[in-house]
Amino acid sequence: SIMRDRKATALKGDWDPNNMIQAVENVLNKTLSERKAVEIFGVKRSTLKRRIKEARLSQNGLNKLQCVPYSNSSMKIFSVTEEQELVQYCLVSAKMGYGLSPIKLRALTFEYALKLEKKCPHSRRGSAKPWKTNKHAGVDWFRAFLSRHPELVIRKPEATSIGRMSAFNKYNVNLFYNNLQSLLIKYKFSPNDIWNVDETGVTTVQVPEHVLAKRGERQVASVTSAERGILVSMCNAVNASGSSTTPFYIFPRVHFKDFFLRNSIPGSVGTANKSGWMVESTFMEWFNHFIKSVRPSKTNPVLLILDNHESHMSINFIDLASDNGVIVLTIPPHTSHKLQPLDITVYGPFKRHYNREIDSWLVSHPGKTVSIYDIAEISGKAWAKVSMPVNIISGFSVSGISPFQPDWWKDEDFFLSQVTNRPNPETLNINPVSLEIIRPNPEALNINPVSVEINRPNPEALNINPVSVEVIRPNPEALNIYPVSEEINRNVKVNKNVSNTLNVESIRPYPSAKAGLEKTKGARKKLSSSILTDTPIKEALRNQQLQKSRKKSSNSKTLKFPLITYNNDEADDILVEKNDNGVKDSLNFCGGITSNYDLCAICEEMGRDNEVCEIQ
Repeated sequence: SIMRDRKATALKGDWDPNNMIQAVENVLNKTLSERKAVEIFGVKRSTLKRRIKEARLSQNGLNKLQCVPYSNSSMKIFSVTEEQELVQYCLVSAKMGYGLSPIKLRALTFEYALKLEKKCPHSRRGSAKPWKTNKHAGVDWFRAFLSRHPELVIRKPEATSIGRMSAFNKYNVNLFYNNLQSLLIKYKFSPNDIWNVDETGVTTVQVPEHVLAKRGERQVASVTSAERGILVSMCNAVNASGSSTTPFYIFPRVHFKDFFLRNSIPGSVGTANKSGWMVESTFMEWFNHFIKSVRPSKTNPVLLILDNHESHMSINFIDLASDNGVIVLTIPPHTSHKLQPLDITVYGPFKRHYNREIDSWLVSHPGKTVSIYDIAEISGKAWAKVSMPVNIISGFSVSGISPFQPDWWKDEDFFLSQVTNRPNPETLNINPVSLEIIRPNPEALNINPVSVEINRPNPEALNINPVSVEVIRPNPEALNIYPVSEEINRNVKVNKNVSNTLNVESIRPYPSAKAGLEKTKGARKKLSSSILTDTPIKEALRNQQLQKSRKKSSNSKTLKFPLITYNNDEADDILVEKNDNGVKDSLNFCGGITSNYDLCAICEEMGRDNEVCEIQ
């Protein structure tokens, strides 16, 4: 509004204190008049008059005169340091994936002001609520806060799963780069030999683009083929020199027909299954297409980088890759948004161009709907626009694969994993905490008291992480103390180095997951980056899949209901039932004749002819 953004018409204190002192001195000494002093020294005449009056009334004259201009800023609730605390908290929270919305920041600011015992502003207008009534900082303060700190801006975040946040950490990324480095040293791959493969889904319903419409219109429509589209999987492979293979399509049909690929890119290949998703059999078909296109061999091997999808982990694929000189390297799970070139720079532009191509197709064919048989043509046009060498090469570069850059990711790139941060399996980071050990009473335990001196580690020498806090319990053997029974509870108190001034983190601590809750019952075993074609890993996968197949065969389904047969012996009118052990039991019926009884198809019990089942 105009009142909210009102600018000051006059500047207060816009003069030099030294010039003011010289002007007052010249006027008091009658060297210059007030008008001449204003013109020469560039000060305000009203201010000069007031300063001259103060100097004449002062007992010591000009010596005690403090010519300091008034503050030109409005009254602020927080100091510069306190506001910087809020700014830093907002930036760190956003990097951790738990950013503050405007309403949350205003609520946190109100709590911060109460803790600091600040004077919260009251309402100056009838429509605005004071801070204490609304339990939030005002909108005026929030807008002024953003204007004072241009490094903050309101952004719409991208939804990121907890799996992706926690998986992209230093340990997983370093393991991937170590595997990649060992392969580059061993095989000396050129950029033309480093390939990446990934699948994406294309549907018959697009996301409409922004269109021009009348201002104030409540609803603007855009034509689509249906409410929900039919998905067709598309698989592509690119290498670090900018080349790519022709697309591979998976249609949701039982049988594949050649007209599914009408008007597609020449050389495109397709297949079909019931779901339209990538499975082991269809991935084997794609890999045969890849071998025909790239022509790798044991004398001229290539590197294939892919994710840990279960369709990529079949032992048949790994054996075929080893026989044809294809070295398979997997990226860590849930890290494709950072380490997979196709996901980083190719598939994003491809989806945008694909939506535009569907819009153009609908305009060219008014009244018609897009079917799965048109997808090959439409997606082929979009793929031709994005599969340019500049996009593909950029994807390998920004992922640190080619050229090889293991130090591409900085510490701030791993901020998302700080919430679920755990000690590495190989090393353990010690954080600077002071440990106070409360020992049990020596008289009650009949042991001699021992004086213990605990050496605190140097934080600078250990690369301390300032976010997560790990409590390291000392080893009794290393401290030379007498062993204590495990039934005795030994409490450890942790005292953080709290500064004298209150900070925002003490009011709303940074989010941190509890230890020991990462594994749930029935969850899949976590994978990591590995070289699938290495003999130890290949044999481990072979044994694992063999055990899995044996378990499936042993858990074959059995009949839920007993198998009922009739005895053909006319002398005994009895019903014969086979139990679970295969032993026949006889069921006699009243009347002795079973020819009038039939087995109900609904409740599976015997009844007379023409009887109606009660379950109906």
